[in-house]
Amino acid sequence: MIEIFRRRYLLSIREVYFSNGSAPSTIARDIDVYIQSTASPLPNYSLFSTLLIDLSTAPDSLFSSLSKACRYEIRRSCEKDPIHCTVDFSPNPDVLKQFTDFYNQFASFRGVGIANTDKLRAFASRNALIISQARDSTSNMTYSMHCYITDGVRARLYHSATLPRESSGNKSNVDPQLVGRSNRQLHWKSMLSMKESGLLVYDFGGISNTTALKGIDDFKRQFGGTEVVEYNSMIPISTAGRVALFMLGCFKKATP
Repeated sequence: MIEIFRRRYLLSIREVYFSNGSAPSTIARDIDVYIQSTASPLPNYSLFSTLLIDLSTAPDSLFSSLSKACRYEIRRSCEKDPIHCTVDFSPNPDVLKQFTDFYNQFASFRGVGIANTDKLRAFASRNALIISQARDSTSNMTYSMHCYITDGVRARLYHSATLPRESSGNKSNVDPQLVGRSNRQLHWKSMLSMKESGLLVYDFGGISNTTALKGIDDFKRQFGGTEVVEYNSMIPISTAGRVALFMLGCFKKATP
């Protein structure tokens, strides 16, 4: 389980990841946010689907569970592409800044939200952050970076970014197929490093099961694993928390 505290709109919020039910705390706060709880639903819950890889499996079996196309891309990347992958289990502030700069460039290109640096620092302060990187061993250009949160048992993909295919200054130099292969290799090398470190579960950070994100879902499913349903929940602790959640309309329970 991971527990971090943060403030938003004058509210004190506790975020709890991967709990097996309610997690008592004596620290004053306004709202508890449970993310990917594995227990039966807490109050005011919503469902969260994700894809889990069992890292206790032997490496050969892990590789066999990948789709044929995914195995081919990883083999080619490992054997022919000049890609060097690193997995940092204790990223320092410089590595974190490198990741956020890289991710924010990707986010701007894709039109999605930038990284929450304060939250990533909070994870890092609890030794709950992992950052991996795939870069060109010749030019040292970074092609892909991943950020994970971990409780020592599970590593959950939190952010993932690749070099924008048409990023400034690289329009004629970036091979999109090479970038794609580097991303697959980085997932695979991250799994192996996490397995070696003693982690038991690789969590792809969600399966949307929507038409809009089908391409991302299909990419994740190439790595095998088991799809599971977990629970997110927002629980008011103080009067201010109750008012805030009421105003946000957070008291509508999802149907299993």
